[in-house]
Amino acid sequence: MPHDIPSAYTYVERGGTGLEIPCPYYQVDVKIEGVCTIVRSYVEGPGPIRIGAKVKARFKTGGEATHTCLDLYWAVE
Repeated sequence: MPHDIPSAYTYVERGGTGLEIPCPYYQVDVKIEGVCTIVRSYVEGPGPIRIGAKVKARFKTGGEATHTCLDLYWAVE
């Protein structure tokens, strides 16, 4: 899978009600080459993240899968 590039990010210190991601975390918008939609998800592990960093998509599968949008996340390369 190719590397993708974050185009924007937000540092989240307090999540909303029902949030299943431990805070704090980084939420990033990633532009994938050849795809019209910018994909938004969270970064695995501590930051920091920066614009232009290389990230790869990761997916929770099997017993780890929640069958929600949280199954897609980014890992900094």
